[in-house]
Amino acid sequence: MFRPINGEDMTMIELDQKKRSGSYYTKPEIVSLILDILGYTSEKPLFEYSLLEPATGEGAFLVQVVERLIESYKRYHVVNTLFSNQDYSFHLLRNAICSIEVDSLKYEKLRKNIFETLNKYNIPQTLITRLLDQWLISTDFLRWNKPVVQTFDFVVGNPPYIRIENLNNIDDKHYRRVYPTLYDRADIYIAFIEHGLEMLSNKGVLSYICTDRFTKNRYGKEIRRYINGNYHVVHFVDIHNTQPFVDQVSAYPCIFTLQKGSEGISRTLKLNALSAKQLENARSYLLKGEEIVDQDFSSHTLKNWFIGSDPWVLNGERARELLHKIEQSYPLITEAPHNIHVGIGVATGANDIYLVKPNEVDLESDILLPIVTKDDIKTGQVDWSGKYVINPYKNDGSLVDLEKYPKLMKYLNMHQERLKARSTAKNSPSKWYKTIDRIYPERLSIPKLLIPDIKSKNLVVLDSGQYYPEHSLYYLTAGSWDIQALQALLSCSIVKFFIWSYATKMRGDYLRYQAQYLKKIRLPTDISIDEIDLLKMYYHSGNLEGIEKLAQKLYSLTDDEMNDIRDLVN
Repeated sequence: MFRPINGEDMTMIELDQKKRSGSYYTKPEIVSLILDILGYTSEKPLFEYSLLEPATGEGAFLVQVVERLIESYKRYHVVNTLFSNQDYSFHLLRNAICSIEVDSLKYEKLRKNIFETLNKYNIPQTLITRLLDQWLISTDFLRWNKPVVQTFDFVVGNPPYIRIENLNNIDDKHYRRVYPTLYDRADIYIAFIEHGLEMLSNKGVLSYICTDRFTKNRYGKEIRRYINGNYHVVHFVDIHNTQPFVDQVSAYPCIFTLQKGSEGISRTLKLNALSAKQLENARSYLLKGEEIVDQDFSSHTLKNWFIGSDPWVLNGERARELLHKIEQSYPLITEAPHNIHVGIGVATGANDIYLVKPNEVDLESDILLPIVTKDDIKTGQVDWSGKYVINPYKNDGSLVDLEKYPKLMKYLNMHQERLKARSTAKNSPSKWYKTIDRIYPERLSIPKLLIPDIKSKNLVVLDSGQYYPEHSLYYLTAGSWDIQALQALLSCSIVKFFIWSYATKMRGDYLRYQAQYLKKIRLPTDISIDEIDLLKMYYHSGNLEGIEKLAQKLYSLTDDEMNDIRDLVN
């Protein structure tokens, strides 16, 4: 019988192997929920259906699948002659399951676990062996059944979470060529979604547990388009604030169920706890539509899903209505007449080497720029640490000649081994001392608003043009705005509503204030000089309620609409 791995007896080697393979085992009670909402229940003649599980691992899902299959088989057959005719039983069961696992060690453990599961039903061992040989396949799922020949009624599982840049070049190029949804820096689980969906039968259903990053971020654009154009999202369950895996991991998980076709309601749910009661409530809502009143339970039923590559704003119909109203009325922050530039600070690939204090490291002064990080703005204003970033570039973008900077050359040579080990250096060996991003000194003197990546509320800090931002900070230029008035307006609940709607949410309801989400902000256009002055006055006096009231007026929102937005984001 499959035994969930206990975190206390797991070695660090095993944990490291899991991280590298992107595999984490799902808790049994979560597997049970997923199989229930998938519709894979023993009341049905499951031997008449086919189920596929990609990346099966050691059997967290498949053990329960097999148990349900055999219970269903028993329900529909005479018990005392259940397996007496092995050929008959094999014929009925042979196509019920297809399991794919590429890792040879996991595959062997999987065979053992499924053997033990079948053995407890007193099935003849010769029949068990025949079924295992038929059901279990050791191969690369993303290369198997491609082009698709075989289809399935159910697809279920927990696809691996591996960044595609961590794959070897051969696999990377092959997967990107074969799976068009692998857009931008998509992780490999995206291809598992695409391949699983394309193998569904006409009435087939897929249910996965995986990270929800694809629902809103840039790399999920093409998989959203693929799903929205061809499939119906039956269920979507946000379980960020819970731990559905045996090991403690921060994967920002979700559960979703997809079916061929595009019609029907979609039930979305946010669970903040995974107790037996909560899981039973989840079943009642997802399968029957029963409304549940519970502080750890938030549900919405959507009549219409999203179009094309639109991010999945899964916060209920009211939130969508409010967002749509504002978006129809005001231009994006980057568009005319605002023309605000949204950028991100410099990534060096080795901050402990490139970020220095001149009193600690002797370097030529003309290659040093004062740099600001997220740690410098925690108080709401710049409290500079005194660090500078080494700028190895000339104004034309080429690298400086180290022979002309002997102090810099000596310092970089001390760290040469580490610097050359970075991916950016491996791709350009002759430029081994370059930073990942080019540095543009002219950005230093531009007044800008600094915003840290991860926060639970808007933190917008003014830099009057004294610092270069580091990669942990995003920055906005003033465009056509008075920058202090812009700072004030960006602190309001309406602006947070944009981020809240589009950004991926992290555990503890923290939000990602990334450039792709900041660019979703829309700003009002008809603002008087008096209103500009009021925004600045309210901000400097700490009158946040004054900012809220004025923002409500500028966005033409009613009291009820403004209250709804504040309730949603706070």
